[in-house]
Amino acid sequence: MPLAEIHFDHDDESNHLSVTIETQRLFMRSVGDFDRDPYQQLLGKKENMSKFAADGKPYPIEQAQYCIDKWVTRWQNNDPFSSFSVVPNDSDDCIGMVILGYGNKEGSAQLAYVFDQKNWGKGYGKEAVIPVVKRYAPELIKRGYQIAEHEFTSIEATVRPDNPASVKILSAAGMKYIGESKKFGHTRYDFFIKTAELVQQQSVENIDDVPTSCTHSCP
Repeated sequence: MPLAEIHFDHDDESNHLSVTIETQRLFMRSVGDFDRDPYQQLLGKKENMSKFAADGKPYPIEQAQYCIDKWVTRWQNNDPFSSFSVVPNDSDDCIGMVILGYGNKEGSAQLAYVFDQKNWGKGYGKEAVIPVVKRYAPELIKRGYQIAEHEFTSIEATVRPDNPASVKILSAAGMKYIGESKKFGHTRYDFFIKTAELVQQQSVENIDDVPTSCTHSCP
């Protein structure tokens, strides 16, 4: 599993929550207003969205802005179920995003991610997603965070059948295939994992190479 270091921080003036996750090659940060242009480009390119959305269509500007506003507002409201911008350690360019947002059931988070097509095939998706599932999610449990005022009990994800690379990523993150469903008229593979299982795995593994820290006023 990729090495990951997680930092929770609360800004002294705004009291907004921010989180960073650092891996061997990537720096992941809470999405902010400065990410608007990169996010619009990511979500607005057909080649990027061909495997992301149910219909494979890029988001129009209004839809992309709605999503960005939602994710930024959650961080500002100290809600950690939001989006991370993914930046390589040797660059300042945002190459993708990983979202651990609200799921369709009470207590469930929805995992999703999209990367710029020019960075496909480099292992960035796996390196970014696994720490979010196996380390960030259990840390939220330990810190007592709830999702939409409900106990955080599970993570769900869906993937298009024509996206085997994403199937491998979800499987590597420990999520289990549980069947198929229809979404917006298209078939999706459904993946699922209970957070209790993630917490137990972390406890059993007792891995000490994934430190977490908080630089100010941990919840």
